[in-house]
Amino acid sequence: GESNDLTIDNDSSQDGLNASYITAWSYGIDETMTLLIPNFKGGASGGVLGKNSHTAQKLQTLGVADIESFMQEFKLPLYWGTQPFTSGPVYVGAVACFLFVLGLFIVKGRYKWWLLAVTLVSIVLSWGENFPLVTNFFIEYVPMYNKFRTVSMTLVMAGISIPLLALLAVKTILTEEYSKEKILQALTYSFTIVGGILFVFIAFPSLAGNFIGATDAHQFTGQYEFLKETLILDRRAMLRSDAFRSLVFVFLTALL
Repeated sequence: GESNDLTIDNDSSQDGLNASYITAWSYGIDETMTLLIPNFKGGASGGVLGKNSHTAQKLQTLGVADIESFMQEFKLPLYWGTQPFTSGPVYVGAVACFLFVLGLFIVKGRYKWWLLAVTLVSIVLSWGENFPLVTNFFIEYVPMYNKFRTVSMTLVMAGISIPLLALLAVKTILTEEYSKEKILQALTYSFTIVGGILFVFIAFPSLAGNFIGATDAHQFTGQYEFLKETLILDRRAMLRSDAFRSLVFVFLTALL
């Protein structure tokens, strides 16, 4: 049908959606780290913490008896990124990210370059209003793009291109296209880059930000005011825990 059959306001002559509506769910630039560290920004807006979390320990001091059962039902706004809310992060996988970087060193031919290009375009478009130079160009000039909502969905492209280059890296190793020395050198470079990033956030998690959500100040009042403090500690712990887990996966993959 005609394009005006798909508008929110039937009296509107606007061709497509407005920019603010399109970019409402823009992925934060630093939030891109969730591809490697899933809970880099806390995970879901309505998440569950364990019985050993700082929040659970505080609740125990307030008299909650069966803390394990209580925490399973106690949904908390763990996400502290810039999106309005989210059901969870975009996580491609620590092993896939590591092998993707390895692929940039050892995969021959043109394949790695277009896969790298797709990955970068996917990530930059997901930033939406956080990178208006590219986003506004696509909204204004790329056909049909102004009919598309939730720009963070462009990360599905990276969800294909990253594992694909990772698999090509494994194929290159298994077919012995390079000498053992060349492979070990590439592995060393890749592990230094990816492992180094992970180690930095394990050692200095505050580099990710202040761990304070946009709605924390007015959302936690009265008997739940303590969450302003405990959630910061739990969000920091989640980031460090995920970064450490990813580092273990990367190390074991490199060793294998």
